[in-house]
Amino acid sequence: IEFNEAAVVFGTAAQNKGEYLDILVNAPEFDEGLVRYVYRSLVSREPTSLEVFEALNDINANLTLGDVQLPVLISDEYAGF
Repeated sequence: IEFNEAAVVFGTAAQNKGEYLDILVNAPEFDEGLVRYVYRSLVSREPTSLEVFEALNDINANLTLGDVQLPVLISDEYAGF
């Protein structure tokens, strides 16, 4: 992408910054990273496999970041902060 040259990102060609960002935010790895970020930033720990699975199901149902944060924010674990 640097110097407006085409590059392959996650197996998909991108020719400009817009295409590059589109590939990144639509990758399944981006969604999982988002879930892990929410847990690390709100409760200072890695999520369990079940928590990741459930949150990814919510994301796949076209819910927003707030919908992913909500179960963490209303948990007893978060209330301890």
